[in-house]
Amino acid sequence: HNTARVEAGSHACGMLARWVNEVLREFFMLRSLRAHGWAAKQRRSAVQAAKCEAEDARKRIAEEIRRLSEQLELWRTRLERLRVEEEEAGNARKGLERLRNLEHRYGPPQIGCVGEDVSSNPWGAPSRAPPQRSVTMTELAELRATARVRKRQSQRKYLHVMSTPELSCISPRSDAT
Repeated sequence: HNTARVEAGSHACGMLARWVNEVLREFFMLRSLRAHGWAAKQRRSAVQAAKCEAEDARKRIAEEIRRLSEQLELWRTRLERLRVEEEEAGNARKGLERLRNLEHRYGPPQIGCVGEDVSSNPWGAPSRAPPQRSVTMTELAELRATARVRKRQSQRKYLHVMSTPELSCISPRSDAT
C-alpha cells in the first residue's frame, strides 16, 4: 500500500521502494527457509540416532533369540534323553518287581560256578561239588549294579550273567550261611 503512494509521488523512488521491498521479502524468506532446513536437519539427526539405536537393539534381540534357541534345543535334547532314561528305569523297576515276585514265590536264586550243572535245578539245589563261595544278597545287588553299568556302557541289549568276570566263579549259597 505504501509502495503505491511512493510510486505515485515519484516514479524513480517507487521503483527503488519496490526493489527494496522485494530484497527484504527474499531475505526474510531465505532466513525462514534456513531455519526450517536447520530444524529438518535436527529432526533427521534425531531420527537417524533413533534408527541406529533401534538397529542395535534389533541385533541384540536377534542374538539373544539365537542364543536362547540354542539353549532350547539343548534342553529339548536333554529332556528327550531324560524321558528315555525314565522309560528304561520304569522297565528296570518292572523287571525288579517281577524278580521280587519270583524270589518271593520260589526263594532267592542260587548262582552256580562255571562248569557246574545247574540246569537240572536252576534254583540252586545242593550239588555234589563243594561250594567255592557263598553270595549274599548285598553282594548280588552290587554285582547286578555293576552289570547294569557295563550294559549301559556297551549299549548291548542283554548282558548275560556269566559274561561278567565277577560272576564267573560264584557257587551256590549254602543254607547254613
